[in-house]
Amino acid sequence: MQKFVFIVTTSFFLMAFPLGAESFRVMVEGNLELSLDKPEGASIPLNYNNSALIRLGKDIRFFRGIELELSAPQLWLLYQGSLAMALYTDLNSFPSSGVHDFECTRLAFEPLPNKLHTVYQIPVRASHGLKTTPYASVPVSVTPPSSFPLLFRLMPIIKGLSEELETMVFQLSARPIFSDEGAVKLSPRYPEQLKGKPFTVLIDDILIENLADERLLKEG
Repeated sequence: MQKFVFIVTTSFFLMAFPLGAESFRVMVEGNLELSLDKPEGASIPLNYNNSALIRLGKDIRFFRGIELELSAPQLWLLYQGSLAMALYTDLNSFPSSGVHDFECTRLAFEPLPNKLHTVYQIPVRASHGLKTTPYASVPVSVTPPSSFPLLFRLMPIIKGLSEELETMVFQLSARPIFSDEGAVKLSPRYPEQLKGKPFTVLIDDILIENLADERLLKEG
């Protein structure tokens, strides 16, 4: 009888608190929104226990991922193993800035490497082609656009941080990673002597029946 009660209680606990759900309070420094009309992205300063929201704009047709670059001052090289980055989704709210209480799900966690520039690439669609290299890390699998906004957080992983580390300023930059595609829409103009004459349009040997439709094409 005791064994039966234990099993039921355990199952209820897992349902009430999903695996990966976390609650914490953190300073949100601001929002970084990525869109087609800002290919250069945006950046924001962060301290050792700050965070930033990463948002996607309305038109993300050509996004295959996003790139997050964390730049550190030279002094960071003296503090290896002190801080980590964490990435979250399923946020309970989306504040613009200020101290906020979050309930969310962790996507990734990684101690910051002993480097002045650390690059993370987050895939947003299945055919992304992104891979971890010596220059960039892919810490999560595909994170669909419906999972945004994401929360990027710096956090201490040791006790007794020095004042120098607490006042250190990092720079977080976010930018889109584009696919090799483009959008084409045809608007024909007729010479006066051929106005109203029928014509045929082929793209890659495919007949285009409705010229008003926008088509997505691969490079080349």
